[in-house]
Amino acid sequence: MKTLPPIATLKEVFFNKDGKYDLTQSIDWVHDLLAELNENSEYSEEKLAKISSLDISLELERFFDPKLEQTLLVKSKIKSSYCTRCVKSLDPLQRQLDFEFKGAFVHESFQDDEAYKELTETYLKDDVYDIYYEDRGKFDFKSMIHEQLFLNYDFFPKVEEEEQS
Repeated sequence: MKTLPPIATLKEVFFNKDGKYDLTQSIDWVHDLLAELNENSEYSEEKLAKISSLDISLELERFFDPKLEQTLLVKSKIKSSYCTRCVKSLDPLQRQLDFEFKGAFVHESFQDDEAYKELTETYLKDDVYDIYYEDRGKFDFKSMIHEQLFLNYDFFPKVEEEEQS
């Protein structure tokens, strides 16, 4: 299986020539993200290992934009099944995440550029990408995916009313 470090250089990213990665919780840093999704669960780690999952599919592409210069485009599909508790009854719940997102790593110098300071997304290659900044030539995939997971996470899960009746 092709793996990707949580923080990678361009050389590490394109060690895999096609730029495609399928990551699962068998990779330590992906497992850490899944553990954080499961942190409100009452189940043991052994049971969580059997009933929860996190699958991340990434497509990475180098792209040159006249304004943003060298950019790393990320297209991602994320599927997860995780355990938590109902905020009302504290009953155990299993929840799913299934979403896609697009991100663009741009040079860190744009963080201080007035034109880009307030922007959270940019338009590249006929699509909208969330902006992330490389840090001295390194790309923090773990932080990017963490942010996206918790933008889609249900912080107030409830057992449906018809289930309680």
